[in-house]
Amino acid sequence: MLEYNSINGYMNGITKTYEKGLKVSATDGYEVRFKSLSNQFTSETTSQTLPLDLVSLQLSGGSGVQQPVTISTSNELILQGATTDGNIVEFDMIYEAKAIEDRFLYINEEQNFSTQLMFEITTR
Repeated sequence: MLEYNSINGYMNGITKTYEKGLKVSATDGYEVRFKSLSNQFTSETTSQTLPLDLVSLQLSGGSGVQQPVTISTSNELILQGATTDGNIVEFDMIYEAKAIEDRFLYINEEQNFSTQLMFEITTR
């Protein structure tokens, strides 16, 4: 959950890290891709929405920090690696939400917005 709960968060964006949120075990080269199953974040209580490009995902761990990738409905490459020799390699998942633009400040009560992400690992 990413929570805007301060003026600083609204102005500068927010970050949430899920430690060891992704675990990979591979006996060959691999790629990890992800995508959103809907084209926007939807409110759980109203008809309001937020765009997917408000949030990016970045991985840290294994062989270092990967570049952040903006959430979209396209299958986005987030990680590429060589074999782990069947060992489990753990990655922290770092979600970052941009500063809120004026056009989204019409949301005047607490709301939860969500989307569902699908991850896919394939050999390369």
